[in-house]
Amino acid sequence: MMRKNFSLILILILLLLILPSCGKQSIADILKTPEKYANRNGFVIFEGQLIKYCGSESSIKLPDEIFIIYDGAFDGCDFLKDITLPDTLTSIGSEAFSDCTSLKNVTVPSRVTSLGTRTFSGCTLLETITLSDALTALPYGLFMNCKSLKKIDIPQNVTYMGDSVFNNCKSLEKISLPNKITELPAYTFAGCTSLKEVHLPENLTAVKDYAFDNNSSLEKISLPESVNYIGTGVFSYCGKLKNPILPAHLVHLGESVFFGCESITEIVIPKSVDSLRKEAFSMCTALENVVFEGDLITIEQRAFYNCRNISHIDLPVSLTQIGASAFESCGISEINIRDAAIVSIDKNAFKDCVKLEKIELPTALTTIGQYAFTGCMLLKSLEIPEGISLLPSGLVMGCSSLEHINIPVSVVKAGSYVFEETPHLTAVNYNGTLKEYEKIEKDENYMSEEAAARITVLTAA
Repeated sequence: MMRKNFSLILILILLLLILPSCGKQSIADILKTPEKYANRNGFVIFEGQLIKYCGSESSIKLPDEIFIIYDGAFDGCDFLKDITLPDTLTSIGSEAFSDCTSLKNVTVPSRVTSLGTRTFSGCTLLETITLSDALTALPYGLFMNCKSLKKIDIPQNVTYMGDSVFNNCKSLEKISLPNKITELPAYTFAGCTSLKEVHLPENLTAVKDYAFDNNSSLEKISLPESVNYIGTGVFSYCGKLKNPILPAHLVHLGESVFFGCESITEIVIPKSVDSLRKEAFSMCTALENVVFEGDLITIEQRAFYNCRNISHIDLPVSLTQIGASAFESCGISEINIRDAAIVSIDKNAFKDCVKLEKIELPTALTTIGQYAFTGCMLLKSLEIPEGISLLPSGLVMGCSSLEHINIPVSVVKAGSYVFEETPHLTAVNYNGTLKEYEKIEKDENYMSEEAAARITVLTAA
């Protein structure tokens, strides 16, 4: 009898030695050689956690003892097509199913309260997923590059979303966000080229950078009145987007916000916006009408670059600065800023406005940048206001219809090729005396030989 018991004990000891065990190891140790601890089904399990899958089955059912799926447990399992998760599951770690490129459908059990960053990122064949109603957050990059995902219902208890949750989900067509979300993070729907319909939360206050960047199918967006912040490039390259209505209490309108929105024909800038930032409407080639409701202070560089269908624009008198290339290549035919508070017009501001016939510069103006009116082929007259000290290089170069220009006595320095390619300009009016004109510090290429032979300087005395 003793011998029999001894034999049984010996067998048990041998089994314990042979069977994989994680009991005395740390997770860090297990991850060094996970296959060493895998059971016969390829699962590496430690204290209720699935640490790693080392098998090669395309269809998997996880055992009920699993409460947690550890970070990267199935990362890169490109053979995995179908998985059944246990009802005991409460948490799924970061990149747990990342790059499972054959996975098509997933149901997240109802007890799961947390998902890690990039949990399903790169699951390029994932078409449908059912999320747990217990979730309150969707972390960074959760479905990034899930290019086949067409539809998803987000649990109503979700109050937080990280950046890039649906970034590059190219098949996503329609989505509704829970009302508890107050900020739409950066790159949320960037690259969602099939997205046509979005329902935004009624209490949304901010839309962060590039949230809808390159949504080439998006035609309409309803921004809640609660939104006061729209970040950089939010709607850039949304080529089909038509005439969005900006919220009345909007304060911040970011750089490149509507860059390349080729279908916008009209926009109203709310009175609470005091600056049009860099490239805000650049390349909006169909834009015809811009209305400023409030006291705009600055228009930054390239804000309306190549908006070639704008024929008329009324700028607010509160405006103090027009940035570099702000209206370059626009279709403006006439602009009156004489009464505006503008002190600075930067370089190339109206360059190649080939339809511009008339502009009245403000009396407050103290600085004009280089090539500000270069290529304005229909411009016939230009009055430089008193207070300008530098006549910049290429100021009216290529203004082939220019007949009249007035230079104030305040000018003390002049750049190069100021009057180049102005065949109809035969006289320059200078408000001072000939002696004062001769004291102006002129660049050696101030006038080419051709220009000097053609142009007479008419002085006050």
